[in-house]
Amino acid sequence: MLVVRAMREDRTLLSVQSYIISTLGKRYMDSRPLDLKAVCEEATERVPTIALLSMGADPTGPIVDLAKKRKKQVLMISMGQGQEPAARRLLNQGVTTGDWVLLQNCHLGLGFLIEVEQCTTYHPL
Repeated sequence: MLVVRAMREDRTLLSVQSYIISTLGKRYMDSRPLDLKAVCEEATERVPTIALLSMGADPTGPIVDLAKKRKKQVLMISMGQGQEPAARRLLNQGVTTGDWVLLQNCHLGLGFLIEVEQCTTYHPL
């Protein structure tokens, strides 16, 4: 794959897909529309839902629509640039009220995610 990337960068994704299919199986490359309702039924207050998205994907609309149907408010914040204190407040509010918290661009707040992961019941540190 490194040779392919070096020689033909435009073929890198195809090479990666081929590798995943041959080593892990086709099911790991199947692209299916997200059944957010089924995912939500698996989640609990102790089992959050985490979505790893491909470029251009944005599940915000379907999440907000499902929350409205379930009479929940969605508290949203985009991580990065010192947003950790505000995210802590939203998580505490979500724990208190039962509302949903949507943390976006989490790759910009990895230290904060480690903090959240270590808390069994979220509370400010």
